[in-house]
Amino acid sequence: MITGEMAASGFKPTEEQKKQGVKDLLYEMEQMISVAEKLPDAPQLRLGEECALLESLLVHVRNLHEVFSTRKRRDPLDGPDKTILCKDYSFPSKNCLSQEMVKRVNDYLFHVRYGREDSQSWHIGAFRGVFKQAAEFLTHLEEDIYPDGALGRKMAQRMSCAKQKLGSLMAAEYSQATAWTSVSEPSVEDASFRV
Repeated sequence: MITGEMAASGFKPTEEQKKQGVKDLLYEMEQMISVAEKLPDAPQLRLGEECALLESLLVHVRNLHEVFSTRKRRDPLDGPDKTILCKDYSFPSKNCLSQEMVKRVNDYLFHVRYGREDSQSWHIGAFRGVFKQAAEFLTHLEEDIYPDGALGRKMAQRMSCAKQKLGSLMAAEYSQATAWTSVSEPSVEDASFRV
């Protein structure tokens, strides 16, 4: 943990850094999606495998929440903060997890505490806000920042696939703990989610 004074950051990413940032963000989204899709099979996994999946999901959820909710960079004493922020892409910052959930994720990942939750106590539905924000961010990139395949055909395909899978995750019906079953695809008329 970095301590001490932190000043407002003067760091501004270059266009090349922003293009690389899209690749890094897409990696985070693809990993989050991949793990979230595997969690329905968690009862068939050994305990260590289930915990590894949950911890991987929480890391990627936390990373994306930081990107989507951080409003400005703060430079620590050891140099500029180069955290990728959604505002770098003219996308508004928004909390997609409650403060309670952020604390819960941080406690589970970074602290050994009495009364620590087990892997079955997590409800994947709590992460819908991150799934939704990620899908809206990808739509924004495709339509407003890098239209007409400006990032290349392969990136456009990866982004499209990720949006589709995020839509399916948001449309999933969640039951106890980490289990879920698929339901219908999100409605095109749903104004809160554009595909």
